[in-house]
Amino acid sequence: MSEKASRRFSLSPARLNILELMRLSRDVPLVTAERTMKLAPLAEARRRGSVKISWTMLFLKAFATVAARRPELRRAFMKYPYKHLYEHPISIGTVIVERECEGERFPLNFRYRKPDRQSLVDLQMESTRCQTVPLEEDKSFRQMRTIGKLPQPLRRLAWAMGYHWSGSKRAHYYGTFGISSPASDGAGLTTIVSPLTCTLHYGMFDDDYRLPMRVTFDHRAIDGAPIARALAEMEQVLLSDMIAEIRQIPAASMAA
Repeated sequence: MSEKASRRFSLSPARLNILELMRLSRDVPLVTAERTMKLAPLAEARRRGSVKISWTMLFLKAFATVAARRPELRRAFMKYPYKHLYEHPISIGTVIVERECEGERFPLNFRYRKPDRQSLVDLQMESTRCQTVPLEEDKSFRQMRTIGKLPQPLRRLAWAMGYHWSGSKRAHYYGTFGISSPASDGAGLTTIVSPLTCTLHYGMFDDDYRLPMRVTFDHRAIDGAPIARALAEMEQVLLSDMIAEIRQIPAASMAA
């Protein structure tokens, strides 16, 4: 039986954009904090709920709820025009979703403005849209494809301007925090590279619905103790506010 011939592939616009994202992340001094969350009561409420809310949307809203109370989670270290911290007035959560285009599967960023002020049903409907909308109809994808097709100097400039130009622009284009995890495919991320101040990533539930929740953070903008307190508060929000909201969702709420 003959071996298959080796092949070379040109980098797609999506892959070139990932290279630029990693380039922005390489100088960020990242540290990871972890808390084992005991979420059995939430898992039971979710199982009994009239609408199935994804874990990602629960974590998105819970962390944004904590960030509304803790402004340090909405800050970013800025280099220009001088070194300073910028604090955004609201949370913008960036969720990484794997999509497929022209035979290639790649991670695509979808941003959620003010997730703490949205209902879980609305967040879930938006999550479903992000996973199913034709990519040609999604503005973020069209922008990323356009940038990915630029010559390297212009592509690099576009990414850098969005990141370094101003704190408000960074929050708009990148978000104030991110969530990324392949847990639904059977694995968790123990480390992650990100240009954001805070990025949540988590592992797998054990039989008792304990989950390792991790936040990788930019140590220039925030320290470990505030992150530890934020994780503890996030667990409490999941076990109180999120359970209460799930129980109040009417059965017909997703019909529209």
